[in-house]
Amino acid sequence: AFQESSGKGRTINQFEIFKNITKYSGKIYCAKDAKKAIRKAFYALKTNRPGPAYLELGADIMTDKIEFNKNFFKSLKVIKKKEKTNKIKTVAKMLLKAKKPLILAGGGAVYSNSGKEIIKIATALSCPIITTMKGKGIISENHALCLGLTGRTGQTVANNYMKSGIDLLLVIGVSFNQFTINDSKK
Repeated sequence: AFQESSGKGRTINQFEIFKNITKYSGKIYCAKDAKKAIRKAFYALKTNRPGPAYLELGADIMTDKIEFNKNFFKSLKVIKKKEKTNKIKTVAKMLLKAKKPLILAGGGAVYSNSGKEIIKIATALSCPIITTMKGKGIISENHALCLGLTGRTGQTVANNYMKSGIDLLLVIGVSFNQFTINDSKK
């Protein structure tokens, strides 16, 4: 009963707490809603940025019987949508036309193991790479194209290059938090 509290009468409203810190928060009120709620939570877990999902179960549902078969769990596999070729071609054309491009790689690039591909693109274009704090490690700090960390705690060379008139910024796996976009070394 404490878990499903409504927040009234000095009880903690866990649903409201988790709603603000998870990718998905849902409630299952009855057994017939369980499969749909589980499907939504699982989809949220497996798409876009990684993060937790929260499902709140009412006390009465804990005693209900819900039938799950193997097909239900197989159907939970999320098939990632293939990138549309025309969008990739458009970005490639923009990169080739750019006179002073820059690649900004963040934690999403690290999480997706995209380092080799990013370095190949940067090498082909002779394009420097800067990273966010979470993007550190995507490229060796000793690599000729690496300008280092950007933002509030970044290296001067990376922050100055960012302000030097780049004409295209390719951003990969970056959330644009205050440390990435705030350069206090103006």
